[in-house]
Amino acid sequence: MDQREAPDEFAAVVEDYRMGRIRASADVVSQTLQDGRRRAVPGSVYVTTQEFRAVFAAAEGVRE
Repeated sequence: MDQREAPDEFAAVVEDYRMGRIRASADVVSQTLQDGRRRAVPGSVYVTTQEFRAVFAAAEGVRE
């Protein structure tokens, strides 16, 4: 995780993003503990990779 200090003009946005990721992770853990099903965290490397693969696969049909 990037630990660099954000410039003051971006600090609030960076903190909101970071807190959103933490909340999403906590929600996923909570849901998993409730029903036992595993889930991927939105914005995680796994989810981002799957989104990239889907876009790439869709673009394959567009090549000329």
